[in-house]
Amino acid sequence: MSVDQRSDDGLAILRGRQARLPAALREALTAPLALDEVTRALRSARAVVTTGVGCSLAHARYLSWLLRTHAGLPSWDVPTGSFLVPPRSDSVPKDDVLVVFSQGLSPNARFPLAHAKSYRALVLVTAAEGDSAERAAAVRAAASAGAILVRMPCAPEYEVLMRVVGPMVGFAVALRIAHAAGVEVDVTPEPIARAVESAASRARASLEGVDARVLADPITIVGTSGYAQHAHNLCGKVQEGMYLPWPQAVDALELAHGSIQEASGKPRTFIALGHGGPHEDALFARARQVSESQHRWLRFDAHLEGPLAVLEHEAMINELVLASIAARRLDQQQWPGKGRDGPLYGLGSVEDLAGHPGDPELAPRSAASRRLEELTWPEIATQVGAGCRTAVVPLGATEQHGPHMPLAVDSWIAEALASRFCARVPEALQAPTLNIGCSSEHLAFAGTLSIASSTLTVLLGDVIASLVAHGFEHVVVFSAHGGNDTTLAAAEATLRERALPARLTVVHGIDALGRLWQEASARAGAPPGAAGHHAGEFETSIIAALRPDALRWDELRGGVSGDVPEPQRLFYPSLRDHAPEGVVGDPSQASAERGEGYLQAWTSFIVDAYRSDR
Repeated sequence: MSVDQRSDDGLAILRGRQARLPAALREALTAPLALDEVTRALRSARAVVTTGVGCSLAHARYLSWLLRTHAGLPSWDVPTGSFLVPPRSDSVPKDDVLVVFSQGLSPNARFPLAHAKSYRALVLVTAAEGDSAERAAAVRAAASAGAILVRMPCAPEYEVLMRVVGPMVGFAVALRIAHAAGVEVDVTPEPIARAVESAASRARASLEGVDARVLADPITIVGTSGYAQHAHNLCGKVQEGMYLPWPQAVDALELAHGSIQEASGKPRTFIALGHGGPHEDALFARARQVSESQHRWLRFDAHLEGPLAVLEHEAMINELVLASIAARRLDQQQWPGKGRDGPLYGLGSVEDLAGHPGDPELAPRSAASRRLEELTWPEIATQVGAGCRTAVVPLGATEQHGPHMPLAVDSWIAEALASRFCARVPEALQAPTLNIGCSSEHLAFAGTLSIASSTLTVLLGDVIASLVAHGFEHVVVFSAHGGNDTTLAAAEATLRERALPARLTVVHGIDALGRLWQEASARAGAPPGAAGHHAGEFETSIIAALRPDALRWDELRGGVSGDVPEPQRLFYPSLRDHAPEGVVGDPSQASAERGEGYLQAWTSFIVDAYRSDR
């Protein structure tokens, strides 16, 4: 599919969602939300803390502002990253309530859920229960831990980067929560829905024949009377929809304190958000007086007053973004850097963070490494003496992984698994990855390297004996390459003898591992049959999370897929006889977000085997 065709398709999806906004608002303002428990919690709270990631942070800020300014209830919003560290037991009064907004409940939005017991109540506002099986399970787990659920009446929006319906519905739900807590605001659905529909129409009209530079230049959003604080999600729409830098969002008075100076001599579009505030026209007029000839101004006026104006501005900025996408042929389906956000988007726990190998250029020099090759011999001796007497030996391979991934895939995955193993097993150190394995089934593809089963057995035996000689009392061997599995099973007794007097855990069983792949993929919501058994959605998602720059994104296409009852028959004696491109599965369905989850599931598989042996 061409970029122009994808641009048209992405634009059509967004326009369809924009057209559905009035109906979505009516539903959000009338759907049963079961707010009685939320109301009791908020009305008995000393204070309310709100949080969210992305557009959900705008909802958190909006609710806090409503409670603080319209109900007299102390409230503030905090970034979700604040919850990486548990609050001190004396820092959160037990009468405080925490409200978490997250449309899709991505892994990196879940950190606050771990601190439910620190608050009088935790309220989770989400639409994830109707999303993938994995996200629905996360919602159920939060409810089981005591969270009060408020279900957003909207669907996931994953086909394109910018969300349209969820942000509007989130504001509507925040309004209803605030109204239930005592904020006096008219949430009658029909007038609000009609006003939003009219706002979109007025914005379209104002953009007809507009200078094309308005759709491509950097943007400053200008408000009055503090209204610019509500522009967080509007800024996000400009960044995600128009691929422009995050706009400045300032009060008209603040333009004189750096913003207008920074824009001097440069092209820039200023968007004035009218909301009926005091002296609004005079302030906007003065702001235009200090701008320059290369600066262009748009004014978007809301007809709804007070807290409701933000709903109209949401719809109006949507129209600006749609006009920019159409004029500049922007691709919202294959957006820049798609799939590369896994290391952050898929970060679901502090344990995940601790298990990430990190960037050696950024790592503190004083940090104690868990990798043998990064330590000196006295440092290793010290760690072994201090109780680090488990060594994990990861096996990889150097073999083809289709036209879209390099030959190092199995070794990269093995290293990542070993690193995460050490993060969960404090007594473990990580041996170097053995990056050539038994790969005869891939030799028909250029570059594949393979060693004999007997060679791998001897090499492993020598490595294990060396580790035991240095005081390690337990050695764990696992492979991220399925072709090593038969060798590990056959050599297990021999390797146990080489390990004596230490304990040895050999993690093998290609059938069990295959089930893990398929089940993890299904739980995460990947299409049936996409996970595959080699270079499919499962492995490609992991590499999208670990090393997105290594993927050949334009080469992602399906291989042998569907139900493969006896997958090993595809591989031997040569995979190329059955899969000409070397792919079993559908890598085009890969997701970096799912990839991090797959790594955690696979790590658990290895950790469980180790703990069972202990």
